[in-house]
Amino acid sequence: MKKIFVIFIVFSLFISSLCDVDGCSNSDSPCTTCKDGYLKNTGGTKCLYGCATEVTEEGDNKGKCATCKTGYKLQTDKLGCLYGCDTEGTEAAAGTCTACSTGYKLTEAGTCIKGCDTADTTADSAKCKTCTTEANLSTDGLSCIANCKTTGHNSEVCSECKDGYTLSTDKASCTETKKEDDKKDDDKSSCFGLYSSLLIFALGLLF
Repeated sequence: MKKIFVIFIVFSLFISSLCDVDGCSNSDSPCTTCKDGYLKNTGGTKCLYGCATEVTEEGDNKGKCATCKTGYKLQTDKLGCLYGCDTEGTEAAAGTCTACSTGYKLTEAGTCIKGCDTADTTADSAKCKTCTTEANLSTDGLSCIANCKTTGHNSEVCSECKDGYTLSTDKASCTETKKEDDKKDDDKSSCFGLYSSLLIFALGLLF
């Protein structure tokens, strides 16, 4: 009985591993929605990171990545793209970056962070230690986006800003959220300007 139970558990884990799609934001199979920064291929079998278009021609590469978004390098296995990468590693280092493009810093994890000055030297760390502008370092240390709290899959995207800041539509920056008092002051200023213009116009008609 115990043997049957063990076999069932192993088989279940094997099946679930086949159903899981890396980068998918839902647990169903096939994948219906991928996380930010990923492209869902036809059929929902893969979420291709940094990918712009997929291979549609019949063959071994069908459903993999064909071209990358600007600023990304296509991996040799075509299963995704490397952000800010200039040279991809080979053999055991395949799928990681060994040299970054200008303006990016290579981390111990083989990723590239835009605007990073010095990277964390801890083994396998993907974090930045200091940015070219130190105040821009995100709370999680994974990007140099000013006032970012939590970074997305790469240093290009922020998923959550620090308190008091609002995430931009493209998720590339955090801007200070205006308080109600500030909004009222802006409204007063605009109203004052309107009244002033009307007064000057009225005086012009009189004289």
